[in-house]
Amino acid sequence: MHKIQAGYKVTPLSQWGKAPEPVPFKVDPTVDMKTPPKAQVEGMSVGAYFAYAAEVMKLQPPHLTDEPIIAQMKRIGIERGKDFDIDQLDPTVKKGLESAKEDALALIVIDFFGAGLIRDAVGKTQRAEAGLNRVGRGNAGRHGGRELERCQRLCDT
Repeated sequence: MHKIQAGYKVTPLSQWGKAPEPVPFKVDPTVDMKTPPKAQVEGMSVGAYFAYAAEVMKLQPPHLTDEPIIAQMKRIGIERGKDFDIDQLDPTVKKGLESAKEDALALIVIDFFGAGLIRDAVGKTQRAEAGLNRVGRGNAGRHGGRELERCQRLCDT
């Protein structure tokens, strides 16, 4: 299988039948190419993370099917096509966003370690999404025991 896949070549139609030419690529020196993306995201402040998300939404507008989550994001100050500055938010919203990172990591670990159920902000228990499980697999080695313990405390409240 791997031998077959290694033999595949992607060729633009304009280059079909010609000798392959390397695609011109200029490395952006401002982009960290050595630190894994997961580590980069974990190292970002909450404000920087959401400001980056707002910038990405300017370049890659959300799909029409994303409207429900876009409406929820607008309620906390993240709007399509606009800059995001966490310091301009209501202090309560800012505090909630800043605590969201740890809470989200805890929920990811809950799902990964098989609890399968999470409690949302209003206390309603619901099935965890499969995406949380995928992210949880990436975190398990590093956060395993400590995060699981924290998650169990979170679910018991």
